[in-house]
Amino acid sequence: MPKLPRPDPELLKTLKTPLLVVFGLALVVFAVLGWRGRESGKPPVQFWNDMADQNKWKPQSATSFYADGRTARMPVDGTVPWGQDVQTPDPVHAQVASELYALEQGPLPVDRTLLARGKAVYANFCTLCHGAAGDGQGVTTQYGMNNPPAYTLERLRGATDGYLFKIITEGKGQMAPLAGRIPVDDRWAAVAWLRVLMRAGHASLDDVPEAARKELQ
Repeated sequence: MPKLPRPDPELLKTLKTPLLVVFGLALVVFAVLGWRGRESGKPPVQFWNDMADQNKWKPQSATSFYADGRTARMPVDGTVPWGQDVQTPDPVHAQVASELYALEQGPLPVDRTLLARGKAVYANFCTLCHGAAGDGQGVTTQYGMNNPPAYTLERLRGATDGYLFKIITEGKGQMAPLAGRIPVDDRWAAVAWLRVLMRAGHASLDDVPEAARKELQ
């Protein structure tokens, strides 16, 4: 068997330093990043935490730290909502939500101004899913979304204004809550416009003023 040639000592000396540098860099990378491809029951060694792990509670979770067991805390006395003046009470917290939801009729007087505002709010936030006529045939139904119920249904026509206000505020089913996007008064205006759509869905020719009947006939 022929003997293998011995490596050149000078070549080994030349390669020794780069190899040590590469090996050292590999150890540093391994130590900093850790072995991410395998699970371990031991906590990882973190040289720079960078807030990866925080001692915190998730919203709506329970805790034994506070006497009431809730992690979410009420605002301290004197807290001023963003965009509000110190002397102006926040309309969202001016009345308990349960009291608003229990109202048979909305607290705002229904006039042309309120209905015009409600129509605009409905067009901006509701038409996409519920349809311009409130029939549940919005654009989203063409893209796989479930058809929302039509406002002409008897159970919705018989619902209180407070119930409709609650659905707009908290959402239901696939409908997201709109409390953070629509101010309180605009939500009541939208409820007033919903009543218009409900009435229009069951209207007859006799409900139309006589002066306007000729345009429909």
